[in-house]
Amino acid sequence: MMESNEIVLTSLNSVVGVVSIVVLWIIKQTGTTLVAGAKAAAEEGAKTGIKNINWPVELRQELEKSRGVERQELRFKSYGVLWMKLRPLAIYSDKPLNRALFVQLGEELSDWYFSDCGGMFLLPHTRDFYFALQDFVRAVSRAEDWECQRSSDDHRKRLEDLLARMDLQRAAAVREKLAEETSLADWPNRIIGDGKLWRTDIKKLAERWSELDDADRFAVVQQLGSVLRTLLANDVESRMR
Repeated sequence: MMESNEIVLTSLNSVVGVVSIVVLWIIKQTGTTLVAGAKAAAEEGAKTGIKNINWPVELRQELEKSRGVERQELRFKSYGVLWMKLRPLAIYSDKPLNRALFVQLGEELSDWYFSDCGGMFLLPHTRDFYFALQDFVRAVSRAEDWECQRSSDDHRKRLEDLLARMDLQRAAAVREKLAEETSLADWPNRIIGDGKLWRTDIKKLAERWSELDDADRFAVVQQLGSVLRTLLANDVESRMR
């Protein structure tokens, strides 16, 4: 009888031991799950907290992106109007190229600049090139009465020769840089500050207008328009495929 009780007691102890191990395993697993759940909840809460903190920044970025798109659309319209104003400086026009035309052109450029879709949309690097043209138009429109014939020469080459002859090295360097075939990936960084150099030398060129013959005069006029049109097209990326 005694041996039976001991066998039963031993069996019970074994069962209790097994049950204890199982219970401990369940507790451990439950604890691990709870810890993992708590950790996940904490991480999610942290993410939410960070998102809430960054929300004003993200909102500003989205607003700026939206405004940037809107500004570019308005700039495209603004530049399009200015582009049309530059037609008298092109090769393909039948209008006489003379002092009277430049008086009219100066008024039209000023009207555009102060219109509701005008000068306020000019980017800083383009503004100096615009005023270089405006300064030039004003200067030659105040000169003695003159007229020159349009031609189909290599106007860029003729201007480069003229700038070299008059030792206007800064304008020559700027014109050469703008003539380079490069992508718009570095636009406008590669011309920042060049507008002021261009404007200074073009002003000197205008002061010597009376020294120029017909061919040189038209080359100057055509190239001033061409340079500004290049900047306008690059600013709105209108020539990209």
